[in-house]
Amino acid sequence: MKPTDELRHLFSGEYPEERGEDFAIIWFNVICPGNADRVLKNCREVLAIVLRQYEKNWLSENEWREVLPRWFVESCAPECREEDYEENLANWQTLSREEQIREIEEELWSMMEWISWFDPADERYWFWWDAVVKDPNLLLVTVEVVDCIYPSGSLAWLLRASGAIKVE
Repeated sequence: MKPTDELRHLFSGEYPEERGEDFAIIWFNVICPGNADRVLKNCREVLAIVLRQYEKNWLSENEWREVLPRWFVESCAPECREEDYEENLANWQTLSREEQIREIEEELWSMMEWISWFDPADERYWFWWDAVVKDPNLLLVTVEVVDCIYPSGSLAWLLRASGAIKVE
């Protein structure tokens, strides 16, 4: 999906005639603590900035810190140093499957870890398709995926950083 099309989807959703054969649409129930409207507004704010950047030069870490909303940057974990990755991996491997799942659901992403999933030089795995606030506690988000196996952690982090409690 082109960034301009994804921007349109971000704010207007799908058009009735938009049914493709080369992709799949996946639905996520986003559990919110009475703030589903705010979660959606926050997601749109962050994604719009990132998608508009596709038409320009990709930004440096300091530039991203300047253009992304302060609330989002402050929600992110500090950037991880290279030498910390091995220690984090070793700790991860000691966890049970249940603990790993809980860790994934509660993990804070760093800003650059998150933004790397949108780098135009790399392949994207999901694209915003539509979202509907069902009630104050439930937001339904749909994304387009290009493969049957797709990482969705960056979407889950965006939703949680935006104020959601859980993404199912």
